[in-house]
Amino acid sequence: MLAVSLVALFLGVLFKIISPEIDDWVDHFHHFCVHQAPQSEFRPLYRSMVCGAKLKNTQFKSSLQAMGLFHLFVVSGAHIGLMGFLLRVFLGRKYFKRYGLVILLAYVFASGARPPGVRAWAFFFITQWNRSRKLYWSFSHRLYFSVLFCLTAFSFDEIQFSLPLSWSACLAQAFGKSTLSRCLLSFLILLPLMQSFYTPSPWTVLLNATLGTLIATCLFPLTVFSFFIPSTTTICDFSWRLLFELNQLIYPYLAQGPIGELKLSFFWKMTYCLCLHVGAYSMSFVLKGTPADAHSKKDSPNNGLIYQ
Repeated sequence: MLAVSLVALFLGVLFKIISPEIDDWVDHFHHFCVHQAPQSEFRPLYRSMVCGAKLKNTQFKSSLQAMGLFHLFVVSGAHIGLMGFLLRVFLGRKYFKRYGLVILLAYVFASGARPPGVRAWAFFFITQWNRSRKLYWSFSHRLYFSVLFCLTAFSFDEIQFSLPLSWSACLAQAFGKSTLSRCLLSFLILLPLMQSFYTPSPWTVLLNATLGTLIATCLFPLTVFSFFIPSTTTICDFSWRLLFELNQLIYPYLAQGPIGELKLSFFWKMTYCLCLHVGAYSMSFVLKGTPADAHSKKDSPNNGLIYQ
């Protein structure tokens, strides 16, 4: 653990030192991504889902928050994982191993290099380094590295909301054995953290397991392809229209607006996440290792794609 901490602190400080130079590259890549979005009535959604551009405060945005699907429209670790999966499919294992890290870094820059994306990329980086050096660091050690790296590299204002959410969501996704169980774990674990943003509803578990899965596996790839293949924009626009229609049907039945009763400080949010992390790490020994946390010499093929 000491070695993991020292490496994370060193790289985090290095990132913070060179961040003024990196910011110019981030702006360049982000503006290119935003301008590359296809001409469509849904262009703001293309920009939001792929480039991390902010959505305006509309009823559609409110409906996404009430349905618990807004995280799919804010570039996070999930997007890095999905992009990594697409790259692996199209490049193949050989070329993905060579160029995947660099291409994913370019995408992190294009999406604004925000803490959740950078944390996911740091996790991917340490996973690749872990495999090449045969260090056999567990999932918990690699996740701890990525979180500590972001704590060192970013200012308080940049991480106070996004980092605890990214950390806890990653734990929920890693230790769920099915789509439904991962969604249920996410709902339960994120419940204390999300109450100041929207009214949590148990229905969001089913919506994430069904509609959220369709958005992640179908709409997101289509949206990415439309940036490079204009002919796919027609199909993608049709999918967006269907999503709008579904939102109008479901939204009236969900509670709206934030609860506002439980507002945790950053210290207590990080303490909560740390307790979850330690608990999950301890449970991995009780259960004799889970697929995400086992100290095996050969990592699970999906282990490097857990980026929430």
